[in-house]
Amino acid sequence: MSVKFEQIKIWQKRKLISKKLKVYFGSRLLIKSKVKAKRNRRFIGFIFNIILRKILDSDLLNIRDTQCGYKLYEKNIAKKIFKRLTENGYIHDVEILILLKKSKILVKELPVEWCHKHGSKINLFIDSLVMLKNLFILKKKYNL
Repeated sequence: MSVKFEQIKIWQKRKLISKKLKVYFGSRLLIKSKVKAKRNRRFIGFIFNIILRKILDSDLLNIRDTQCGYKLYEKNIAKKIFKRLTENGYIHDVEILILLKKSKILVKELPVEWCHKHGSKINLFIDSLVMLKNLFILKKKYNL
């Protein structure tokens, strides 16, 4: 819970959520976001974004921070997308974006207050290789 559940109330109070859009992704990379994280975590995220955009079509990924984890979906959209989801690892967010784009569902990125929680279970070396392999699998699966 690096982003508190109350973030939704902040978005509502600031009138950032509308009935037109059905999907919102929290982003640590927007100017109005407040992020407390170690420099090495930010650097790793930066490198992942570069690799992600080199492997996949950057037009497809109109979201700057795919890995934030704080997302809001209208119920029918979530059901539609999640039942088609095959990736259950760290890059499931990328497959969600691909499925949303292919379904012509717009996504809006919104700022968050994000504070790194210690105890991450990610192994930088092994999990990075798995993520890289899975990005190539997604690229091939969706003909990107």
